[in-house]
Amino acid sequence: MLKTMASTATSAPIPIPNTHPTELQRLIKERNWPAVVQRCQTDPHEVGSSSHLRNDRGYTALHTLMAYNQCVPGEELVPVVEAILRAADEIEYGAAFRLGGKDGGDVEDGTKRNTNEIVEDGQGRRMGGSWRLLLDQNNRARWSPLHLSCVSGGIPHGKVPVMKALLKMDENETSDEVSQCQQRIVTLLDRQNRNILHLLLDSLVPSEQAF
Repeated sequence: MLKTMASTATSAPIPIPNTHPTELQRLIKERNWPAVVQRCQTDPHEVGSSSHLRNDRGYTALHTLMAYNQCVPGEELVPVVEAILRAADEIEYGAAFRLGGKDGGDVEDGTKRNTNEIVEDGQGRRMGGSWRLLLDQNNRARWSPLHLSCVSGGIPHGKVPVMKALLKMDENETSDEVSQCQQRIVTLLDRQNRNILHLLLDSLVPSEQAF
């Protein structure tokens, strides 16, 4: 059963913004997981990538979930991750532009589109909204949701279930295209050219000795 944790619990090493662009992000801050799952069902657009749906660090709802809840056991976060990804597929997150494009450009309301790129044989490929959300790095640090789950060593308890959920490894999708998306997510580099392994080892290796 999903649980609600007090918002006063110790959070992640990233400061929590004081403003919340959507009700979904506010509920995530409060760690009201049943309400978060319900909100994803009733207002799925709030998981989207438009600038007005991001917090002041440029995080979508999924980024926010991963960034500020490292104190929460991973098993409790998995149903929330899955609810957000289902909502992203429902609204066809990012479907207005094509993967592989150089510039997502502006949408009609003036907000910037996500410009994640997966190029296969030189052709842009359409992917489900959840994959586009998992590949989203449109924030200051160029962190994907998986990056954020690994910052400073990541979630102490239940890290593997969360990472599997962020790679959609428990679903019945086994195509070559899915495998390529999973590989792309794992190998994404942030603004400082660090992958998830660098971030996981950050708490173990002094910064001056880090590779």
